[in-house]
Amino acid sequence: MVLGFKSFEYFAKALQKDPENPRINLLKGISLLYTPETYGGGASRAIEFLSKSVNLFEKENIKNPILPSWGKEEPYTFLGIAYKQKKEYDKAFVTSEEAEGGCTADSKGHFRLSLKSLKNSQKVKLVFWRQYCFGR
Repeated sequence: MVLGFKSFEYFAKALQKDPENPRINLLKGISLLYTPETYGGGASRAIEFLSKSVNLFEKENIKNPILPSWGKEEPYTFLGIAYKQKKEYDKAFVTSEEAEGGCTADSKGHFRLSLKSLKNSQKVKLVFWRQYCFGR
């Protein structure tokens, strides 16, 4: 319990220093997704930060190979999970389909996580999605 509140303090400090950092917004969104609404989290709050992360990743253009470049596919996965929690299944698949460039070898594990969490809700779309992303 104490560490959860401490992490929110550190997210606030990080966002104060660099509010346009997509990775900070991504991690805060993931944290909020798994924080109960009673403590200030929940899917709706998470979607705010995850959506911002997607927009910031779209603008990002890293030319220096030393700088971090990870995380571009992750917001889509967690947006899908957040929309699933809200029972907004069409939005969950739209966010996943928007990540067309995310169907790479590096991100297949994340997309499998999304597939696993969504498959009970939308089996027809799942078949298309699996064929599109994994060639199955």
